Amino acid sequence: MNLSKFDLNLSPFGVRVRIMPTFWLVCALFSPFFTEFKGPWVVGLLSWTAGLLLAFLAHHLTQAALMRRLYGETPQIELGFGRSTSGELVFGGLTSCAKLEEASMKRALIAASGPVVGIALSVLAAKLLELAGLPFYTLPVFGFIQVPALHPEALSFLYLLPVIYLVHYLIDGFVTAGIAWGVFNLAPILPLNGGALLMSVLVRVMVTFWLICIFFSPFLKGYEGPWLFGLFGWSAALLLSVLAHETGHALAMRRLYGGTPRIDLGIGRTSSGAFVFGGLTTSYVADSVPIKRALVSAAGPVAGIVLSLAFALILALFGVRFGVDFFLGVPIPEPDPRSFAFLRVPALLYFVYFFVYGFVWVGLVWGLFNLAPIVPFDGGHILLAVFTSLFGRREGARWALVISFVAAITLAILFIARGNFIMTLFCLFIAYQNYQLQMYGRF
Repeated sequence: MNLSKFDLNLSPFGVRVRIMPTFWLVCALFSPFFTEFKGPWVVGLLSWTAGLLLAFLAHHLTQAALMRRLYGETPQIELGFGRSTSGELVFGGLTSCAKLEEASMKRALIAASGPVVGIALSVLAAKLLELAGLPFYTLPVFGFIQVPALHPEALSFLYLLPVIYLVHYLIDGFVTAGIAWGVFNLAPILPLNGGALLMSVLVRVMVTFWLICIFFSPFLKGYEGPWLFGLFGWSAALLLSVLAHETGHALAMRRLYGGTPRIDLGIGRTSSGAFVFGGLTTSYVADSVPIKRALVSAAGPVAGIVLSLAFALILALFGVRFGVDFFLGVPIPEPDPRSFAFLRVPALLYFVYFFVYGFVWVGLVWGLFNLAPIVPFDGGHILLAVFTSLFGRREGARWALVISFVAAITLAILFIARGNFIMTLFCLFIAYQNYQLQMYGRF
């Protein structure tokens, strides 16, 4: 297990833990003493490192306990930055075992359990200390996350400065850094837990997906305020909204066909060569029964629309006011920015508002747009399934493509009437593809 003579090996609760030298270096790099040496800083640095180590162990021992429960074998934890004993990338920490499945609900639970329990324990520790009379204040981390931090004067009753530093930075390392690391770990980026959570259902997020987020963001027309945080909120909303849509397809596929579906988000080609625009869910297990194909196609838009409406309804119950926006004449709820004025911090306000706006607006618009009877949208696949079941494969597909062509041209006319030339060109491109499919019998 030792890759370096400088590794520290522990066995808490019977779980093998390897701590690389890079872990201690990062603890020092992110410590409050990196830019300024003050007081008995060596004691503070050691205490901060111990608190951070406890936070990381709480995170990864939770995952190890769940792995042992689900797979029946003893996992291995590696802390630091570098390569694991099996060659995997370690970024902060990694919990692994030989039986860990590439894509399953079990893997999703394991990926989520570490950050969730780690954050919960840090928050609980802060609340218990607050009840004991120790004052806390909120510290902004990453510019918008409000994390509890122990007040500098909270431990003045201990008198001895080294003791104050010892206790203060142990608490800060476990509480403040523990919450910040847990939140950061939920970001949907590999090798973080958020990325592993996406990979648990075989989700691939292409670089082009983030370009779509930027291209369709409200900030493309102009920049004002802390727009970068607004763009982060908007992009996170688009990711969750499109993922909810595609997860609807994936769950329907798993229910009707079995197997593990794969989700690709972005613009480009899948590993099997299929073209992706926005999102595509595929499965190696397929079925030619038209009703099943229609149900799988309908599941995505329905899931996205229902989740967006439910989210808007819950927010409305908590006092968030909504106005009405229109998409091709269809009314879409739009949150009122004044409902979020209580957040006060501009960066946080922008992030939350554009997250809410993006999740509600994109979930509804993307779902409704996808229900249009145009191939290759979900509505087009439903149309193909219905017509092929009624008129046979070739004749049904031919008539479905005729309707799809007319619908695409109609949408192009509606978009050009509203001055949206990008979507007009896109609909004309889809109409041309449908014409080619119909003329050359490629169905």
